[in-house]
Amino acid sequence: MEEAHIYKREKYLNLTKELRDAGYKAVIMPVEIGARGFIGSSAYDLLTKLSICGSGRTKAPKLLAEIAENSSQWIWSRRNEMNEIQAEEVSQLVNKKRKVDASKIFTVAEQQIPTVSQEPVKSLGRWYDSSMKDTRRGLETTEQATEGLLAINRCGLHGKYKVWCLQFMLIPKLLWPLLVYEICSTTVEAIEAKINKFTRRWLGVPPGLTDVAMYCRTAKLKLPLKSILEEYKCGKARLFSMLEDSDGCKDSATFHKDGEEMESCHSCRSS
Repeated sequence: MEEAHIYKREKYLNLTKELRDAGYKAVIMPVEIGARGFIGSSAYDLLTKLSICGSGRTKAPKLLAEIAENSSQWIWSRRNEMNEIQAEEVSQLVNKKRKVDASKIFTVAEQQIPTVSQEPVKSLGRWYDSSMKDTRRGLETTEQATEGLLAINRCGLHGKYKVWCLQFMLIPKLLWPLLVYEICSTTVEAIEAKINKFTRRWLGVPPGLTDVAMYCRTAKLKLPLKSILEEYKCGKARLFSMLEDSDGCKDSATFHKDGEEMESCHSCRSS
C-alpha cells in the first residue's frame, strides 16, 4: 500500500501544480483500500481532514471495505470471461517461437496499447517483457537478495536482530518472485549460500558450521531459522498440489527432487 500511495501522489503532482498556478487550492489525498477490504491508514487520514467524526467515522470505513470486497467478488466471478479475452489477445501477440508479434495493434478509446517490447507489463505480481523468459528475473532476485543482505549488515543492530530482519523481512520478500517466476533451484541455492554466510557472521558461529546444523529439525538443538531453499520447494509443491486438485485447470510445473526433474502434464479444460 505504501508503494501505491507514493505512486498516486507523484502521479498528480503536475496536475496539482497547474491548479495552484491557476489560483486554485489543490490538495492531494490518495486513499488505498485492499482487494479484500483492508483499509489503509490513508483512508483514516482523509476522514480526519474532512472532519468526519462520530458515527460517520465508524460507518465510513465499513462501507468502503464492503464496496471494495464486493468489487473484488464481481471481478472474481467473471474471471473466466476476462481470461478468455486476455488469452485471445496474448495468443495474437506471441508467435510460435515465443517472440512478440508487433504486427497486431490494439487500441482502447482510440489510444494504442504499447507492446511488451516497448513497455513491460505487470500482471498479478509478474512482469512480462519482450524476451518472454524468466532468466532476467532470476538475476534480479539474486541482486535483490545481495542488496538486502548488505543493507541489513550495514545497520547498527545486534547480530540476532539482524537475523530477525533476515528471517521475517527479507526472506518473505524474496519468496514471492521465486514462486511466480520459473527460477531454477541452483539460483535459489546460490542465494541461500549468501544468506548462510551472513547468518553465521551475525550469530558469531564458526564459518564451518554446516547447513544441517542451522536448519535441522530433528537435532536436540534447534535454531529458529528457516531455509529459503526449503521454503521455495514447499511453495512449489503447494502450488502444484493446488493446481492438480483444481477443477478448472491443471497447469504445467517443474520440480526438482534428489537431482531428478519431474514435470507435470498440462491439460486445461475448456469452459
